[in-house]
Amino acid sequence: MIAMLAELRIPGQPDPVREILEVFAVDGERGLSILGEAFASNDSDGLRRAAHRLKGAAANVGAVELATLLARVEDGARGGHLEVLDGDLRRAAHLFRDSLTALEALA
Repeated sequence: MIAMLAELRIPGQPDPVREILEVFAVDGERGLSILGEAFASNDSDGLRRAAHRLKGAAANVGAVELATLLARVEDGARGGHLEVLDGDLRRAAHLFRDSLTALEALA
């Protein structure tokens, strides 16, 4: 995915890969915060929406493992099974940070 995004680079212009990763970093942190708040307040619909949004962002930058985990969170929230999602949410936070570090290294 990074290689495809890198093809958008134009000499003398801002680096689109860096810009996309900056947006992913900010949106991802915000999304993780929303996930945590929704989980803490037992808001399954809010958790589902936040997981869906962050899943799309992860998929767009090629963070496949994170997107897959967030799909599981989304499905669990849709089914109202919040009690089993605590470990997945903690894992998602770690995967987000690991993915961002790896993507930045590739960029």
